[in-house]
Amino acid sequence: MRNPDAIECLELMLPLCESVSDRIERYGITAENIATNNDYLDLVLMPIFQIGELVGGGGYYDALQEMHPAEIWSQAYGLRNRIAHGYGKLKPEIIWVTATESIPELERLCRQLLSDEQ
Repeated sequence: MRNPDAIECLELMLPLCESVSDRIERYGITAENIATNNDYLDLVLMPIFQIGELVGGGGYYDALQEMHPAEIWSQAYGLRNRIAHGYGKLKPEIIWVTATESIPELERLCRQLLSDEQ
């Protein structure tokens, strides 16, 4: 059964996932420079924040869970909250792993779920 809200969220989320890897490549962002330069950190964080905002703040969480129950949805919203309310306490190494491992995994999941719905 098609879930239009989940599909809409995935379609909005996919370019944000792509943006993370694109920014890393375009600006030559490394784990070291996001740890020492907030400009690079912010370039990576903004689309990650927007992903979490879509999932939780955008009201799509329940639709996503219905379509594909997974912890990744609550993790995305949880990280959004950490960025918004604990920016100064963020650990750059965790953000780097998120940007280079978790976001590409999320991108693959979005593509798979969208493909399954066609």
